[in-house]
Amino acid sequence: MSTMKTSRFYYQTQSMLLLGPTSATVQITDEDLPPTVSIADNTSSESDGSITFTVSLDNASEKDLSLTYSTMSSGTAETTDFVAATGTLNFTAGDLTKNITVMINDDTTDEDNETFMVVLGSYQDVRQGDDTAIGTIQDNDNGPVISIADVPTINEVGAVQTSRVSLSEASEKTVQVNYQTQDGTALANNDYNPVGPVTMTFQPGDPLFQDIPLVIIQDNRDEQK
Repeated sequence: MSTMKTSRFYYQTQSMLLLGPTSATVQITDEDLPPTVSIADNTSSESDGSITFTVSLDNASEKDLSLTYSTMSSGTAETTDFVAATGTLNFTAGDLTKNITVMINDDTTDEDNETFMVVLGSYQDVRQGDDTAIGTIQDNDNGPVISIADVPTINEVGAVQTSRVSLSEASEKTVQVNYQTQDGTALANNDYNPVGPVTMTFQPGDPLFQDIPLVIIQDNRDEQK
């Protein structure tokens, strides 16, 4: 927006005779463009409690200016992961930066890093630059503990027995573990059918346990357990 500036020139006569007006007004038109505003991405851990975004002007202005901001959950973060925020930023003449702080929530769920956006708008005496920032919430939770249960003592019946693999808690990530049988006093292909190596996969939302089938081979030998 252009503005008009004025200045005045004065002169004095050396006699009592005034020849005309003693001042003149000169108008100076401001042709400089308003500053451009942008907002920067940022990352914080869940445990930090907040993410701060810096909003910057590319040069200072002699005018007061303003713009609005709002958060959007259009990334991977859900509305429960951060506190929605809207507001107005007011830059007084000479200001170059302002900060926007968004509160984030710490949870106990093992999950991937999540993102949301902060978007600028409603510009007053300022030009639009990079108007969208990505906020990344880094997960700070440990993954579940994985364990396997012993197979109960069984007789040679030629049946299928199971060993249960369990997760200590749910995860929003895909959890994988490799397994295979290994001889002890029992011998593969003699006392049992070998298994593996096999990859077991727990998808988000799956039950917290899976069973490994083990086939016991029946023979007629007298042998130690």
